[in-house]
Amino acid sequence: MALTALEWLQLDKDERERRKGELSNHESFLLRTQYSYYDDCREGRDLAIKTVKGDQKIYTFEEQEAYVRSVFETMKEIGVVSSDMDLETFRKRGKWPWDEA
Repeated sequence: MALTALEWLQLDKDERERRKGELSNHESFLLRTQYSYYDDCREGRDLAIKTVKGDQKIYTFEEQEAYVRSVFETMKEIGVVSSDMDLETFRKRGKWPWDEA
């Protein structure tokens, strides 16, 4: 059985080098794209494994709403949305400013 990207991440550096030929083309692609931002440290590898296994944080409605508001305010600051528009009006429109083009 071929080595998976997550199994490869758990290996030590020497073992990774020795067993890199066991990765399929798809698993190599995953390592270059999805998992490339994890450090070569144990914490990064553990985080990658937790994330893939579904141990992600579930955000509350209040946390999601705070994030949406901060993104909306940033959009106003950079001029994507007119500065006199509020979030509720923007939501009622039901489309993004760039959808109008």
